[in-house]
Amino acid sequence: MSAEFNVTMPTSRVALESPLGRLNGRDCIYLDERHADPVAASLQLEGDINGSLAKPGAPGMWVPYVLRFIGVAAWTRDDLDDSDRHTWVSSFDEVLGSPWAQTLGRQEIRHIAVQTYDDVFNILCTDFEFKLGEPNSG
Repeated sequence: MSAEFNVTMPTSRVALESPLGRLNGRDCIYLDERHADPVAASLQLEGDINGSLAKPGAPGMWVPYVLRFIGVAAWTRDDLDDSDRHTWVSSFDEVLGSPWAQTLGRQEIRHIAVQTYDDVFNILCTDFEFKLGEPNSG
């Protein structure tokens, strides 16, 4: 379900709150697995969050996460070093007024951007679920 699309400069970005708080920085979200299911129109990211880089967070702890996007219309994965990461508000943003989302002509579509240590995901979806596991010290 990956789509070729050159994501343009967004109208604006807003940080989304995770169950751990606001996620900030390249070293905040680590990706271990990615599961795309075109039949279910979903994309799932799994890994660990550096609790020290979340606000309020869990200083000194690593927290497993599962981030599942629902009603996925399209998504892209790009190398973080090739992205416009300096325009980001946090590591987990919503792009408001996204020209990419507007091309679909569907009001319920949201453009969510996730910056992991190595990758940037831009996802057009209707919603998401963000679940955390038990924190551990490393």
